[in-house]
Amino acid sequence: MKQFICFLAVAVFMMSCLLVHAADPGKDLLIYIPFDEGKGNTADDVGPNGFTGDIENAKWVEGVVGQALHFNNGSVNFEPLGIDQPKEMTIEFWFKPDDKIEGGNRIDLLYRLNGGG
Repeated sequence: MKQFICFLAVAVFMMSCLLVHAADPGKDLLIYIPFDEGKGNTADDVGPNGFTGDIENAKWVEGVVGQALHFNNGSVNFEPLGIDQPKEMTIEFWFKPDDKIEGGNRIDLLYRLNGGG
C-alpha cells in the first residue's frame, strides 16, 4: 500500500508539471489554416491573427471531412506575417499522398521568417 501511495504521489506530481508547461492555444497559437473553404484562391487563417495566403497550383477536392486542397507542385504563399519568431515551434499537418512515397521522393514544408510558402 505504501508503494502504491508513493507511485500515486509521483504520478500526480508529474502530471502537474506537464500541465504547468502545456501550451495555451488561445495565447500560443500563431496560425491555423484548415484548408476547408472549398472554393477560391485564398486560404484563411482562422487563428487569432487572421492571415490570408494565396493558393497557387492547387484545386479544391472532397476531403475526409468537407473540402480539402489537392496540391500538384502547388503552394500557399503568405506576406511576411509580422509576428515575433518563436523560440520553439510545433508544425502539425496531415496529408494523403496520391502515390506511394519512396526513397528519393520528398515533401517540402518551408518556413521563412520573412514570408513565403
